[in-house]
Amino acid sequence: MTTPGEPPDGTKPLDASTVSPLNGLPVSEIPATPAARGASELEKVRREIRKKIRSGRDRPASQPLRPRTPGRAPRSPSAPRFPSAPASPSSPHAIHYGRNLPHRRPQQDRIPRERTGPPLALEEAVRGIEVQTPDGATAFVMAERVAGLDKDLEHLNEAFRQRVETRETEIRRCLSPLGADCSAPGAAEDLRPEDLIFLDLETTGLSNSPLFLIGAMVWEEEGLVVRQYFARDYAEERAVLALFSPLAEGRKICVTFNGKSFDLPFLRARAAAHLLSVPEPPAHLDLLHPSRRVWQGQCPDCKLQTLERYVCGRARRDDIPGWEIPDAYHAYVHSGDATRIVEILRHNMLDLVTMADLMVRLPQ
Repeated sequence: MTTPGEPPDGTKPLDASTVSPLNGLPVSEIPATPAARGASELEKVRREIRKKIRSGRDRPASQPLRPRTPGRAPRSPSAPRFPSAPASPSSPHAIHYGRNLPHRRPQQDRIPRERTGPPLALEEAVRGIEVQTPDGATAFVMAERVAGLDKDLEHLNEAFRQRVETRETEIRRCLSPLGADCSAPGAAEDLRPEDLIFLDLETTGLSNSPLFLIGAMVWEEEGLVVRQYFARDYAEERAVLALFSPLAEGRKICVTFNGKSFDLPFLRARAAAHLLSVPEPPAHLDLLHPSRRVWQGQCPDCKLQTLERYVCGRARRDDIPGWEIPDAYHAYVHSGDATRIVEILRHNMLDLVTMADLMVRLPQ
């Protein structure tokens, strides 16, 4: 219990004998309390900071405040923090490298074509028929001979047949895990053009998203034929898988480009999702890996279209980029306009043809 005149915290109150001597001293001689000493030191630090700021403002622009890396020129105050990459002649916009990077690369060399009038029906846009599976499901199937696509591809059939029947090629090495002697006499007769199937998928995305197009190329009646199985809506994916299965049955080698990582695992996953079993050839030739061994360093990269331009000597015009394909298919399902589906089918067909062309051009 405190007495009257005693502070609540229990400290001894100041009396006149203590205060009088302090009042008689000059301000500079009054002993500072710990709080006062801390405030004084803080004020010193503030003064030092203000002094450095003022000295920095008066410093010439050519004299940097901090030592810079040798060989680097000082950045102009008006220069952007993140310099922009030089715009290519075909790109009207430069890409700025910063934290606000776009999630998708800007569309280049393509002018969107606006369609007026009623939607374009798929049956009017491409030649194909509706095919029914044994369980009653339907899908749209198209077939096209490679020789009739372009005059530059007329040589591909004969070159492909000769390469398949020639020993000591990349195709023959695919059969070695199966116990086949590629260099033995008569081995050329063991493998025929009909034993190969080229495969390329178009999907609505990555991972476990549905596929809507299976493109395959096989040898039929002395020539390569592209067969495409198309799902006109999401419900026809099962029919696409079921109709493709008989075409893959009995083949010895499946030829893909990056199919080891994408096409074949994706095809297995979608077949399992529908409780289907799609036949898979015992051997697989992924052209991405031999293409890297042969042409890496001679081309900017080893993407399929880059190899098509630098190795095969062909350049596509008005081709739909791969990252636009899922959105284009979703738009078709909702609108029924097959304008961009024609571009997707052509993109898929050219991918298959380029695979065969690259296989022919691989060194023996």
